[in-house]
Amino acid sequence: MLIWGSKNREIVESTGTFYCPECHKKTNYNLKRIGQYFTLYFIPIFETKNLGKYVECSSCKEHFKEKVLSYRNEASHNTENEYLKEKASKICELTQMHMQLTCFLLEDRIKNISFEELKSYLAFELGVIEYFFGMYQKLAEFEEPQAILFHILNYYCNQKYEKNVDTIMDLWKSLVVLGLMHKQRKLGFDSVNNDTNADGTMKEGHYPGRYLVEALDMET
Repeated sequence: MLIWGSKNREIVESTGTFYCPECHKKTNYNLKRIGQYFTLYFIPIFETKNLGKYVECSSCKEHFKEKVLSYRNEASHNTENEYLKEKASKICELTQMHMQLTCFLLEDRIKNISFEELKSYLAFELGVIEYFFGMYQKLAEFEEPQAILFHILNYYCNQKYEKNVDTIMDLWKSLVVLGLMHKQRKLGFDSVNNDTNADGTMKEGHYPGRYLVEALDMET
């Protein structure tokens, strides 16, 4: 009596190193192909269908589309890598300056905010970073722009929140991936975006602090 059927198998096609968007660092990967095989007596005999490929990070075991490896090849190039470092530093500098201006008259209030208000504050700050990130078109056009953004967020965290990097990065990552706290992030974005007129001149009387007051739902 013949016993035949089909089953799926994962085949490792190649291995190497790449920049993992989940780990935020270079690590090893396996490029895997999923094939459907004809089986005879439960033994795979030959492949009947190619079901696709994916990249698996050896560290976190997350799965990504194959194009993540193309980003690795671009980002590892010296000129691109230097460009990324330079712009990450500039984005962080601009964000710090803007947040200092935003908080200038609100320091006493911010010192006493609750944990929930702190999350709103960090979401607002994320919106500011997203604005400056969008200023650099070359960064926004990378194969994996989200990975570039996470790199910048991690860089900023290490500069400003040295003792709470992991906690804040987890929050920011969840906001970006899941699209959460959109109102607070947009207020942060608008606090920068709305400071100029259509002709490029500075808008008179623009005060970014009022956007933060709204984000934290403070009484004026």
